[in-house]
Amino acid sequence: MADKRISQLTDIQSGVDPSTDFIPIVDSSASETKKVKPQNLFSESGVIAACNSTAAGSCAVVVGGLSNSAAGDCASVLGGRNNTASGNLSTVAGGCNNTACSNMSFVGGGYNNTAKCAMSFVGGGYSNRACGSYSFVGGGYNNTACSNYSTVAGGTSSRITNASNFSTIGGGCKNCIICSASCSTIAGGRLNKVAHQLSFVGGGKSNCICQIYGTIGGGDSNRILTNACYSTIGGGIGNRIQNFEKSTIGGGESNCICSVAGVIAGGYLNKICSTAHCSTIGGGYQNRICAPSSFVGGGYCNQIFTSAAGTNVIVGGCYNCMCVNSTGSSIGGGYQNKLGAAYAVIGGGFNNKVSGKRNVVAGGHENFITGISICYSSIAGGKCNKNNHSHSHIIGSCITSVATGTLHANCLFLSNIPASNAGLVAGQVYRDSNILKIKT
Repeated sequence: MADKRISQLTDIQSGVDPSTDFIPIVDSSASETKKVKPQNLFSESGVIAACNSTAAGSCAVVVGGLSNSAAGDCASVLGGRNNTASGNLSTVAGGCNNTACSNMSFVGGGYNNTAKCAMSFVGGGYSNRACGSYSFVGGGYNNTACSNYSTVAGGTSSRITNASNFSTIGGGCKNCIICSASCSTIAGGRLNKVAHQLSFVGGGKSNCICQIYGTIGGGDSNRILTNACYSTIGGGIGNRIQNFEKSTIGGGESNCICSVAGVIAGGYLNKICSTAHCSTIGGGYQNRICAPSSFVGGGYCNQIFTSAAGTNVIVGGCYNCMCVNSTGSSIGGGYQNKLGAAYAVIGGGFNNKVSGKRNVVAGGHENFITGISICYSSIAGGKCNKNNHSHSHIIGSCITSVATGTLHANCLFLSNIPASNAGLVAGQVYRDSNILKIKT
């Protein structure tokens, strides 16, 4: 069909009947003027005020620009250069080298953008592609939305690949949602990746989720890996959750959880091992838990070993450890304390050791309660004490227990001792002049 150009529309005055009256249209290729009814002005394809353009589709139109093509039925190119609307009811509003090649697809402008599938949309930018049905690319550079109902709002070189339906990338640089990760979101950041469905990355750099229902808030190089579904990393650097589900790392650096329902709040190089389900590390440096339902609050190089049965606590300190037979036990703090017994306590101090059930060393230096059969004994503090008997207690320093059920002390001071045995019961102490006696 010959190109058409509207020479004048001012002839349409009030009172003109558009069903019977005509307006003049100049056919420049035929050097003649034709008259057309206003109601049929766009009933056929047309090129209006454009150069070297074509409107080949039924009811297609090109308005302005250079070297544009409207090849689909009811397709429109509204300006720009080298734009193509080849899908039915497709539109390219402007820009350069843009293509809307599927039904009801749209490109708003920019350069070298493509809306490839039905009802796909590219707002603008440079070298963006909307390749899924109902997909959306708002703008930016080199972004791709190749899944149905997927969205890349902007940014640079981000992509949503096939079968990641209903997924969204807000912006940033080189972010990707791949491997059928439907209903997932990357809000922004750089080099972030989601490779499983229903997962979320807020931002940061080089974060990766490979399991369903994973969440990474931000940070750098954090990972939620195989089988770690329902897990969360808030931020930090180089933190990792793997192999088991429902775990959380708040932040810090190079922390690792390999168990079910583990929690590391922060710190550096802390680890919860695969045998330590439902355990928590608050923070600190190089703390490790390998027994279930246990807790390390913080400190440096504290460890709860696999041989410990579980439900143990190290509050803090440095190089404290719990080993074989430990269950329901606790170390408050201190340095190089070692506990290997059930329901036992070391409060703090340096190099104290407990290996019997239900024993307590409150603190001090190199105090030992040894022997698996020893129970219900204590050392209040001091240094270099050894309690080798059950139900025995030591107050002082450099004392070795001599009997079961005995209080051991360096020096004993008694005040306000009764002067007679009146009113006392058997076993109570009283003073007879300067002689200490026990009532029988």
